[in-house]
Amino acid sequence: MNADLCRYLHPAAKVVRFCGRVHRKLCSARTPEARGQREALDLQQYSALFYTLVRLGAPWAAALTLLQLVCGERADCTRQARAGWLQHLDPSDDHPATIRIPKANGKTKAREIPIAPPVAALLHRWMAEGLRQPGGVQQQWPLLNDPQPQSPRRFLFPGKAGKGRDWGRPAAVRGYRSKLAEAAVVLQRERAANKRRGASRPFDGFPLDRLGTHSFKRSAVSLMKDTCTSTALCGAIAGTTAKTLDRVYDMPTLKWQQALV
Repeated sequence: MNADLCRYLHPAAKVVRFCGRVHRKLCSARTPEARGQREALDLQQYSALFYTLVRLGAPWAAALTLLQLVCGERADCTRQARAGWLQHLDPSDDHPATIRIPKANGKTKAREIPIAPPVAALLHRWMAEGLRQPGGVQQQWPLLNDPQPQSPRRFLFPGKAGKGRDWGRPAAVRGYRSKLAEAAVVLQRERAANKRRGASRPFDGFPLDRLGTHSFKRSAVSLMKDTCTSTALCGAIAGTTAKTLDRVYDMPTLKWQQALV
């Protein structure tokens, strides 16, 4: 809230009341801070972030980042993933593992793309045994108590309803974003502690304020382009035109610039 446009607010105030919608809109209007584009992660940084999310009790968010990285897709599409999207994950299956992405929103291109066998085996094991938070805490993905555990239509990342789960709708991008923000705080704290000891961390020099839900599509494209010179091939997996990849996603990351310098 813009306190200058409100009556005096006690420092401990948590709720602000308004005389109407116009006053509320006026007091809540603010100029957004420019944070720059989301920064791509390398594999070492991604691994550290993944396990931080698991330790924080959000294995579902960690799995969601991996699915984004696998298919180079936006969070709004990937959060709506259903069990039926994943095909032939079992290593004993003769068919190659794939993920079938429907047109979940206006920015999504319907497509079917392959999944690397080690990643498919990892997902298959998690689907059977669960990806769990360490230390015996009962937080795991896929979530327990799913009313339709065998249905291909079930959401892999169901939404919240109070203290429980709404199995009929997917997780919200807002909740996903908040878990990434929590992980960024932990990584920042660990980085500061290691710096005092003279030790290095994967996120040294990384702008953690640029970590967000779109970081993983950008990371997927950056990692693919490190390996493959064909923009058309990268675009086929990420569901993005070659022109957009070159114009938007092929950006010099801070780490690349540091290495070049």
